[in-house]
Amino acid sequence: MSANTELREFLISRRDKLQPEEVGLPRGTRRRVPGLRREEVASLAAISVDYYVQVERGLAKGVSDDVLTAIARALRLNNAERTYLFELAGERSSHRPAPSHHCAKPTPTRLLLGLEQLLDAMVDDPALVQNGSLDIVAANKLGRALYRPVFENRPRPNLARYVFLDEDSLRFFDDWDAIADDAVAMLRLEQARTPSRVIDALITELSQQSDAFDVRWSARDVADHRRGTKVVHDAEVGELWLRYEALEVAGSPGLRLLGYTPEPDHPATRDGLRLLATMAATNSANSPSELQRP
Repeated sequence: MSANTELREFLISRRDKLQPEEVGLPRGTRRRVPGLRREEVASLAAISVDYYVQVERGLAKGVSDDVLTAIARALRLNNAERTYLFELAGERSSHRPAPSHHCAKPTPTRLLLGLEQLLDAMVDDPALVQNGSLDIVAANKLGRALYRPVFENRPRPNLARYVFLDEDSLRFFDDWDAIADDAVAMLRLEQARTPSRVIDALITELSQQSDAFDVRWSARDVADHRRGTKVVHDAEVGELWLRYEALEVAGSPGLRLLGYTPEPDHPATRDGLRLLATMAATNSANSPSELQRP
């Protein structure tokens, strides 16, 4: 799909989701669209209807940051959606440098030595390094033990493939629907931010093999989650409530270090992680950081 087509479909999907009452506009009696009309978005963004139509259709050239920001504000886009809009429009937000579509490189699949050593030193809590395609590039022993269903029988573990192509993920993740929604929304942002044949192939594979993925992809939701709570069901130790934080890796654009800690209100999770650590120490025969090499 061309960038112009995707821009049009994305803006239409955001208009359809936003109700006139949410932005202080009357609904009226002859509304033929699920959400806002084009003229209503234009009015909220303080631009002409004709110009907004050109932007939505991908026909306007050199759209300014101010106009894109006004449209994002009118549609009440979140930060990830705003970034996605700027990428599709061929512009760059002033606070975040990014490579152009023509020179963008796939996200990394190798670690800097310092990061590998940091993973080695994190022994009490699970940690892993993930790229924008949701490949697990590396994990410490406890991270590998936690996500061992993802690693099994996969030369390059990928969370999206596990979620949509492995039925075991329905058992493993307590809120599978939320995990699935987030995975698709993050892949959509990554495809716009760092386009490559690798992520295009992954999206094609998942769309062809998973109806659940295809439905979510068509919704055009965008997200960039950096913290939250996940509940997983480990086959050996039971339910684990885990907080996670995702940190950008300096010197390795596209890589994130994810650290997991037990939810304070669920002390049994700490005991479960101790048991996992014991299992990892007993069974591990890999390198200290379990670096995944392509």
